[in-house]
Amino acid sequence: MDSQGRNTAPLNTPATVGGCSANGTLPTHGGQFTYLGETPQPQTSRFRRDDIPPPFQFPPPTPPPAPFLPPAPVQHPVPVLPATPVLDNAMLLGIFQRLITSQTEQANAFRDTLRKAFQIRDASPLCPETSKNFIDLRPRELKGTKGILYADDWIENVDRNLRMARIPEDKKVETPSMQLYDIACTWYRDEPRFTVPDVTWKEFKELFKIKFYPDAAREELENEFESLEQGNLSIDEYTAEFFRLSRFADALTPEAKAKKFRKGLSHEIRIAIATSQATTYERILKVAQAVEKKMKHKKKRDRDAYGGGNNQCGSTK
Repeated sequence: MDSQGRNTAPLNTPATVGGCSANGTLPTHGGQFTYLGETPQPQTSRFRRDDIPPPFQFPPPTPPPAPFLPPAPVQHPVPVLPATPVLDNAMLLGIFQRLITSQTEQANAFRDTLRKAFQIRDASPLCPETSKNFIDLRPRELKGTKGILYADDWIENVDRNLRMARIPEDKKVETPSMQLYDIACTWYRDEPRFTVPDVTWKEFKELFKIKFYPDAAREELENEFESLEQGNLSIDEYTAEFFRLSRFADALTPEAKAKKFRKGLSHEIRIAIATSQATTYERILKVAQAVEKKMKHKKKRDRDAYGGGNNQCGSTK
């Protein structure tokens, strides 16, 4: 022990093995030994009870989600439709006349708007009577999908109906425009020249041919016209086909027209025409029809004679 009474003996000396004395006592801080058999005295801990964490507790299990149920369908009331009225001819005629009047008023309003915008001279309004006269002639409809021949027939049909219905010159464009549908209607609507009301019928036909008479189709018809021959066609059928295709050929003089018509005829008819010295188209057509008629009579006589000869031979004993 030192001068202050503290135990200075090392813990691992023979007297104190493992920190214990030989007699089984534990050293104290003051150098006193405490016997193992004695009741240990409570010692003040440097930890408080509040510092001890509570025991771990698992969180309660999460309940499973409720199953998804689709919303119930909404029952809409079924509307009650009114009964379909029965239309007679008088009611249909009245509806048709009101429709024409409504379209006429809309066309006049559109014309007035354009006239004010472009400061164009006043034009006569579209008269419902003349418009009805034109529709009563049942003009053809044009969709622009049936080729050059149908388009040419349509423009000729409309031109004739405009004259018969006495449509004024300044209304010859918008009146037949009601018969345009599909591609033709789109062309009429998008063509800038038609936004000006003073466009003439002649200008309309020129723009119409540019659109619906493509060069490729014209060339095909011209080639077909150049190679046209009568073949097995009758004179009337050959004449109809000749005129159908000649509309798109280059301008033919009367002499060129007669020459082309004679060139396509059959060999027998051409010989008869050369004998008759016919030179004009009208004369050539007349001779060709007469020769065809004689040829039909000759074939009929030969057929009757051949059939009669068989009967006579069969009756001979």
